[in-house]
Amino acid sequence: MKRIKSKLIALCISGAAFNTYSSDLALNELMNLSEFQLGVDNSAVIDLEEASHSSAVVQQKSIGDKVGNAAKIKQRGNYNDAFIAQQGSRNIAYINQRGDYNEAAVSQDGYENMGVIYQLGNNNKAGIVQKGRRNKGKISQYGDDNKALIVQKSNVRSFRSDIQQTGGQTHVIINGMNKNITVR
Repeated sequence: MKRIKSKLIALCISGAAFNTYSSDLALNELMNLSEFQLGVDNSAVIDLEEASHSSAVVQQKSIGDKVGNAAKIKQRGNYNDAFIAQQGSRNIAYINQRGDYNEAAVSQDGYENMGVIYQLGNNNKAGIVQKGRRNKGKISQYGDDNKALIVQKSNVRSFRSDIQQTGGQTHVIINGMNKNITVR
């Protein structure tokens, strides 16, 4: 889990520019599905429809009150990469990619966080990193060539950050101020 977190954090820190390759998100080769879970009651679903040359990776470790984490990746298109890493309890992550050459990553550490990324277009890149309790990060990318990053720091609790993009936009939110933030 530590190696995966460092890869995701490197993606997100280098991330404002999002100069990454598919091999940076996936620990396995393209066209691989990977699921690794520790603890109890974790659930993961990977749903591929007309997808090729794509990767989907879910890694989860439940800690604490014996209620696990839930993750779902849904891909339709080619050359998409999706990565979810969760540690803690009652975290929920969802990535939906429809198009080609999209990259998405969600990393959550803590309890009752929710991270959602929708990519409906081509060549979109998005990342959500949340640490703490009850944070909600959502990125919706429509059109092509969008880049977005949300980082909710560990002292942020029960707050929400949303990004909605319509093409060729770049947005970065670093929320350590206990504020709800929406960017359209």
